[in-house]
Amino acid sequence: MFPLCRACADEKNQSACQHSDDERALIGTWVSEELKLAKKKGYHISQIYEVYHFSKSSDILFRSYIDLFLKIKQESNGWPRECSSDEEKQEYISEYERKEGIKLNPLQIAKNPGRRQVAKLALNSFWGRWGMNLNKTKLSYVNSVPDFNRYLSDPTKNIKDIFLPSEEKN
Repeated sequence: MFPLCRACADEKNQSACQHSDDERALIGTWVSEELKLAKKKGYHISQIYEVYHFSKSSDILFRSYIDLFLKIKQESNGWPRECSSDEEKQEYISEYERKEGIKLNPLQIAKNPGRRQVAKLALNSFWGRWGMNLNKTKLSYVNSVPDFNRYLSDPTKNIKDIFLPSEEKN
């Protein structure tokens, strides 16, 4: 989704936008196809922070995870209205497997909004987590010299700055 204005989207503003270009600007993670569509729709890309290019693509990397939760989500929708006979139900299962490559379990197909929501959340959370920049700088406070020394000697930490406390002046 590309809102016309980031500030209006954040504020849920329903009236005419009065924001500057800087306030309107979106910052996020998108794939190249989404950027192409945004450009086609007239959006302007003013700055790019990071680009990842993968020379190879794979349709199996996350396949089992996605298939599992798509299966649960689809089964939790219940039977489509047009499926009343056993033949129609079997045709529905066969057609879904043909199109999606996922075999539904007829014993699990029943309307279950809670189960469906959990499956949907698992799918959406996965993509949200995948798009996050996990290498962001983190600010940490330490309260003792031993903790400070432990932090300094930790090979998994990349310390960029140290701010030492100073005595308060009255």
